[in-house]
Amino acid sequence: MTPTYHIDAFDYLKLNCNASCCSIGTTFVDIGDGNTVNVNQSSMIGHTAIQRMRNWNAVTARVTMHNASRRSYLEPAIEYMRRSPLKGITLFEDLWELSRLANGSFYNLKGQGIYLHYPATRAIGGGETERFYNLICKDDGLAFHFVYFASLSTAVQCALFLLGKFSPLNKDENKQACAQLIFNHIFTNQFLPNVTGSSSQDVVGEIFKNHATAMNGYLKYCINIKNSEVLFDIELLNWFISIIRVFEEKASNKNMLLSDRFTSFVNEIFSSSD
Repeated sequence: MTPTYHIDAFDYLKLNCNASCCSIGTTFVDIGDGNTVNVNQSSMIGHTAIQRMRNWNAVTARVTMHNASRRSYLEPAIEYMRRSPLKGITLFEDLWELSRLANGSFYNLKGQGIYLHYPATRAIGGGETERFYNLICKDDGLAFHFVYFASLSTAVQCALFLLGKFSPLNKDENKQACAQLIFNHIFTNQFLPNVTGSSSQDVVGEIFKNHATAMNGYLKYCINIKNSEVLFDIELLNWFISIIRVFEEKASNKNMLLSDRFTSFVNEIFSSSD
């Protein structure tokens, strides 16, 4: 990273009170194959949170977690991640970015600075799906095939974040509108492609054949979709929890099931008292 990449962005944040995050310069990623890819994001500017979030893309390559931000705008996302017992594909990045956009605009501006991110995922060896499983599912005691539902976890938890007590949004109507927008964006563009192909349907059908709630929800929300938009509500949330039950390890006498811990967490963030 060249020094001006962050210094210029910090200086811009000092001058623009409407900015929650800023990138000045060029951002590259090398995933370990020797090819650098420009991953600069478009500016996400608007007078309201939902205007800014409509310009956000959860599935594009990005490293905006590394951009200059106002620390106070990140606190809600940090607190949510401290409490949640469950991870998801790019969940931390998504919460980080949504927490900022709830409070102000993201500006991408031309500059001389350069940032090169080198996660080197393709240089480590092994399949990408296996790496994702080891990173976000294995330690939680979830069976391997849950990795294909990890982006559903992200969609659900982004909605919970925007709706619950850690939400960076103030008004209930803003919470509902933003949560529904973000849930559908991730659900449609990141999750559904993983589970709706013909081979995927065969695998899911075999896994869920003895789990009626999980199977019925899969058919309803993923296969027999009547509308282009899926409503995030308590019924969908219960379907997601039923999926956790399919893949979770049995708890010992001293430990709660992951599904029970997640249910308790949901109850906590919607509790009227702190």
